[in-house]
Amino acid sequence: LLHLSLWYRDYFKVSKQDATTKYAGFGFDASIWEVFPYLISGACIHIIPEEIRLDLPKLHEYFEANGISISYLATAIGEQFMKLPNRSLRMLLVGGDRLKQISPTSYQVVNSYGPTECTVTSMVYPIDQSTPSEIPIGKPIANAEILILDPLYNRLQPIGVPGELCIGGVGLARGYIGRQELQAEKFIAHPFKPGQRLYKTGDLAKWMPDGNVLFLGRRDTQVKIRGYRIELEEIEARLLQHHLVQEAVVKVIEHVGYPAICAYYVSTEPIAEVKLRTFLSQTLPAFMLPSFFVQLEALVLTPNGKIDYKKLPMPEVVHGDQAQLQIPENDIEEQVLSIWMKLLQNPSIGLHDNFFDLGGHSLLLVQMQGELAKIYPNVVSVTDLFAYPTVSKLAAYIQEQLEPVAEEVEAEESMDQELASMLGKVEEGDLSMEDALALLEEMEIKR
Repeated sequence: LLHLSLWYRDYFKVSKQDATTKYAGFGFDASIWEVFPYLISGACIHIIPEEIRLDLPKLHEYFEANGISISYLATAIGEQFMKLPNRSLRMLLVGGDRLKQISPTSYQVVNSYGPTECTVTSMVYPIDQSTPSEIPIGKPIANAEILILDPLYNRLQPIGVPGELCIGGVGLARGYIGRQELQAEKFIAHPFKPGQRLYKTGDLAKWMPDGNVLFLGRRDTQVKIRGYRIELEEIEARLLQHHLVQEAVVKVIEHVGYPAICAYYVSTEPIAEVKLRTFLSQTLPAFMLPSFFVQLEALVLTPNGKIDYKKLPMPEVVHGDQAQLQIPENDIEEQVLSIWMKLLQNPSIGLHDNFFDLGGHSLLLVQMQGELAKIYPNVVSVTDLFAYPTVSKLAAYIQEQLEPVAEEVEAEESMDQELASMLGKVEEGDLSMEDALALLEEMEIKR
């Protein structure tokens, strides 16, 4: 930890003039480098309020108002934040997921990579104009060692050849408490340096000609979705505890541009999706709940008897019941519905369909809030979108927020009309200037 903090301070030139943020949750290892490097540098740490963490316009306003100069954001949030015209930052660090897209910024963006077992981060990659479309995870930080090995024989892989990413150096953890078998599997003897160890990340990667490393994916069933490390086998095990589920397998699919968890199960009778989600939610956190459930007659197998993941069918997008679909009753419902259809890529959404049942998630909510802000600035927050998850409820809430504004505008227009009428009477001689001034004073009091 001390090594990480000293490297971080020197690499990013942190000083007491910097205003920084504590954005990540304390359960996320990235929170470590949001605290200690700044404490030893005398920098000011701003703890981001929970209610604005996913509300990007308000987060941007907070950064500007408080002069935030260095910040870490989860990759998916950082990708969206880069699109905003921030002028306070000099450095934005992103990590936790594969960085897929970047936008031109006035500040330096740094892509970071590293498992918890190696003290938060092991590689960084500063984004610049020469950054390729497949964004690297960078080069090792000071005193970190990166090896890409043949998974079977632990031989070094040449440039451009995929292998398992292994990490050594001073940041390496001692191991896992009470999990000796896993420790022996993950922490191995260094094949080229007697007495030293390596951590097998389970990630596939390859060296690029310029010395950077390109992340290619996971070797096992452990995945990262929206910054959370998820064991798919844990979801499968819990799903199999349902009394009607005979077989189950879980995999990650892409839905509207984002990774989503899809659960496949074999059962003798249909099970309502809401019942399965409720059952899993009793023991699994929200970020581990599948977005989709697909019932199969039998799992698809390869000739070797293994599950053929490539042949598992894509889930059908949930469409609203055609009999229940209603025509929007006003412009607000029509606008909200149009945004939902665009984000969810679903042309058949009912006014009372739940956003999350249609495959929606927090990152899509952030995009929805941005789209709504173009039409109704400062009216809807991300928290409101969680609270009103149907088109009907959200439109009603927006209408409710707009009514005081409409009444105010109507009152202003009425007063303008009275003033114009009064001036007309003064010009025609039907009203003296003294009486007009008295009436103006009375109107101001009412106002």
